Amino acid sequence: MRHLNLTLSTLFFIFIPSLLFGQIITWKEIHPGVWKGTAGKPDAYDLLKAAETTASPALAKLTKQEFPLDKSAIAFQLNNGKSYLRLPLQRNEQLYGFGLNFQTIHQRGRIMQLHADHYGKSDNGRTHAPVPFYVSSLG
Repeated sequence: MRHLNLTLSTLFFIFIPSLLFGQIITWKEIHPGVWKGTAGKPDAYDLLKAAETTASPALAKLTKQEFPLDKSAIAFQLNNGKSYLRLPLQRNEQLYGFGLNFQTIHQRGRIMQLHADHYGKSDNGRTHAPVPFYVSSLG
């Protein structure tokens, strides 16, 4: 019985914080095969609205695709003004992107602090061009 209580207590402390602090992501297909996730309350003003750009007509020609990931395995958390996003990956999958990096290409397993700043000779997300955009080796 003591073992059961210890197990239940451990599970409580592991899962309750994620339920309290995790936020629901609303997914919307903005173009065929192009998905946008929104969590929390987005700012009324953002860089895409400021640029007043329109999408390329080529995007409409893409093939419609199902959402490529298990939505229940994606986690978003907002804590102290910082956004944390966890994505499920396949064992051999690599990620590329997250802004201008001079020393690294593969971003898998790295924690990036996307912050507009000078380049401090370290690819940690602090650069003059941090971008929350990535491409996966699996598509």
